[in-house]
Amino acid sequence: MSRYRIVGVLELIASTAAANRPSRVAFWADRMLRRQFYSVMPQAVCVWARQLGCEVRYATYFGQHAPQRLLGRDLDLVFIVAPSQQSALAYALCRYHRSQGARVVLAGPHARAYPADARRFADIVVTTADRLLVEAVVRGEIEPGCIVRSARPLRELPLVEEREQEIRTAAYAGERRLRISTVATVSSLGCPYTCDFCSEWDTAYVGPRVEHLSRDLAFIAERFPNALIGFHDPNFGVRFDETLSAFEVVEPGRRNPFVMECTLSILNASRLARLREVNCQLIAPGIESWGDYSDKTGTRRRSGRAKLESISARIRDISRFVPALQTNIILGVDADVGPEPFELTAEFIREHPGVWANVNIPYPFGGTPLADRVCREERLVEALPYMFYTAPYPAMHPLHYPVTEYLRRMVGIYRLLVSARRLAGSLRRIDGWLHRAVWTARIVALRAELAELQAFVSALHSSPDLRAFIDNRTRRLPAFFA
Repeated sequence: MSRYRIVGVLELIASTAAANRPSRVAFWADRMLRRQFYSVMPQAVCVWARQLGCEVRYATYFGQHAPQRLLGRDLDLVFIVAPSQQSALAYALCRYHRSQGARVVLAGPHARAYPADARRFADIVVTTADRLLVEAVVRGEIEPGCIVRSARPLRELPLVEEREQEIRTAAYAGERRLRISTVATVSSLGCPYTCDFCSEWDTAYVGPRVEHLSRDLAFIAERFPNALIGFHDPNFGVRFDETLSAFEVVEPGRRNPFVMECTLSILNASRLARLREVNCQLIAPGIESWGDYSDKTGTRRRSGRAKLESISARIRDISRFVPALQTNIILGVDADVGPEPFELTAEFIREHPGVWANVNIPYPFGGTPLADRVCREERLVEALPYMFYTAPYPAMHPLHYPVTEYLRRMVGIYRLLVSARRLAGSLRRIDGWLHRAVWTARIVALRAELAELQAFVSALHSSPDLRAFIDNRTRRLPAFFA
């Protein structure tokens, strides 16, 4: 039995700034597209609490007004799940719900990265969780002031049918399913790789449970016909044949379209053909860096231009089987030196106008080897609030670039990504109005990010206070961030 009668679960997907975008396209992106980026784990918490007899209220915040009202009143226990970019809002909501008499649990990526900081605002901080730990919290077995983690790796999540009402709450507009409504799920847990920037670097990999996955896919085909499935695995298909066998249980005409992220190293021609047969619509392979992390791309002995040429050939092969591609590239990792990484990225972007190039700034999130190294080498921007651990702001000094030079080069990449010429070329290669609409909305959001980046670079040159802050010569927050 539960100690708490009414349990609320709130996932923060967007900060309050998302509600204030001026254009209609950006509004659509924030209010309709952004809400589809909900997570599976908060919904699992709902299921486990409900099975203990609790009344459960679930909501996601994606830019609406008044997030403190999303769960209603008279709550006994509140779980708030947030990344570091939403940490300021998460802290404010912790204070609000505690003032209303609820016990507050802060969980998710921010709690995992910065548990000691999170404990200042929440009653309980959960860094990693499984069913047993969530049940202990809901039964009142965890005392306030504790930072807790599960005793064993997460090995199982509730079925999609158990999360159905939460999926509809997160992905639908009221009772209406949208054309972009997505069913989020996983086929595996953890990650077999140890990338130093990733919070999953030390998480044990748990492969697919074929019977569980087959049941989920059959249920989705029945209850959410033609809805897009979004797989949240850090690396989909590591055990490829087992994973795909679950999809092949569903009849070909009933298979839902799906998107996933995987490594290039698993994608040979025969596997790509099988992915097409089971209705894979988008693959997001991680290039990560032109000089590092090559195990995931199958280019272990290649770097620089040789790696670019190898990956470009693979991308062309993949595009023959899958309608949409996104690549993830990080610029400014410790292996990057000189202009070459930026030049290779620009060349890749020009060569593949139909591929969404997701170019990222590295962030040293707490608990990762990257964070440990950056702190040890005194490269961290020490007083930067965690809510600014997001593009376009730097949270660390790149090893081989002055900050101003690095950001100037990033401006060039952003300009290329959002140029009218590239947009026109991309739209000519993209099939379907929905894919074009999503692409255009992402370009609008990226242009807003470019404007923020340019304003930040300008302020670095004109504001001694900001430059002193970034260089750790003062801990006083500059007016720019106010």
